[in-house]
Amino acid sequence: MFTPLDVLKKRELKTLPPHFHKMSISDGKETEVREWIRNRLSGRFCIVRYPCNKDSGKTATYVAFENSHELTYFALACTFFRGN
Repeated sequence: MFTPLDVLKKRELKTLPPHFHKMSISDGKETEVREWIRNRLSGRFCIVRYPCNKDSGKTATYVAFENSHELTYFALACTFFRGN
């Protein structure tokens, strides 16, 4: 799906805004998830590595969406989604 945000290169963000809705995904699936999102959804999103918690040095890969309904659809329909 090609949207105006794609033309402006504003659809995929490099940082995670605080108002985005996020969930963890399996490491190593970023490319497949990115392609799935681009083909099936239309809103802004980001895929980032982010600390799991402040005390440990562990990180996890997160996918985040500006619209909560896109996160819900992603969680239900994307076959690459698996929580850590």
